[in-house]
Amino acid sequence: MVRTALLRSIVLATMVAATQQTFRSGTDAVTVSVTVNSGRKPVAGLQKEQFRVLDDSVVQHLASVTVETRPLDVLLLLDESASTVRRPMGIPYPFGTEDMQTWLAETQAATLRSLEPTDRLRTLRFSTALAEERPGVALASPREDLLVGRKERTALLDVIAEAFMMPAAADKRRVILVVSDGRDSSSILDDRTLLTIADRSDATCFLLAVGGRTFGPIPDDLFWIDGYEGLLDFLTTRSGGRMLKIRPDDRVTDHMQQLLAELRTQYALAYIPTSTKPGWHDIDVDVPGKKYDIRAKRGYWR
Repeated sequence: MVRTALLRSIVLATMVAATQQTFRSGTDAVTVSVTVNSGRKPVAGLQKEQFRVLDDSVVQHLASVTVETRPLDVLLLLDESASTVRRPMGIPYPFGTEDMQTWLAETQAATLRSLEPTDRLRTLRFSTALAEERPGVALASPREDLLVGRKERTALLDVIAEAFMMPAAADKRRVILVVSDGRDSSSILDDRTLLTIADRSDATCFLLAVGGRTFGPIPDDLFWIDGYEGLLDFLTTRSGGRMLKIRPDDRVTDHMQQLLAELRTQYALAYIPTSTKPGWHDIDVDVPGKKYDIRAKRGYWR
């Protein structure tokens, strides 16, 4: 208990010192990236007069609305823990001749194919900690007995928090793509700490939650993210992203292309807040009179 409290305090102190600023916000202006969809299709051609932005419930005057053109800085987090290969009592995923790691390799390839030359991709695998893949450099291999023990546990919330704290390139949009079955057996961070870290980051987070087999007799009897659905759905939505539930036999390429296509059609809304109070500011973005699916980060620290 003492160790957990101490680690949380260290993480929070580091986070507060390193991530005091969110969005692209200077002394006066705030710029927020906004995704607007009608069904599954991005909505193009919206003008400044069509948007309404509330900052702490006060309507703001938009200085400009443009199409977001900054390249993407993608962190791809792939779950390599034991639960992504098998389930308790030896119940496997329904991959046929494929295994989960083959599916994760395709996830990485699909992401890379969907990026532009100016984008950046970093791939990190995790169970209890993040390990980055670098071209031509093999991942470190600890002793086999320690490796087995590590992969039997998962610290999903901790590694997502770590990804939110990683510095992003100033000229790119940080995007965190997490592929996991959502099992978490060893995270030390609580929900509030995770959300606080995410709120102080400029990153947008997406979770591709891969469904696993239950103990039921029906082959399609799948379940997702083992009790963390509410938290992870809230976290991704609050960051401007979302959570997608995916069957293990789905084509991951389609989902990756859809997510990255949405990011290519984002709007950048800039305004000067009427309130300069320090602390957290709630943001709400809509297009009055239209039933669009609108996603944007839900606030920022000033």
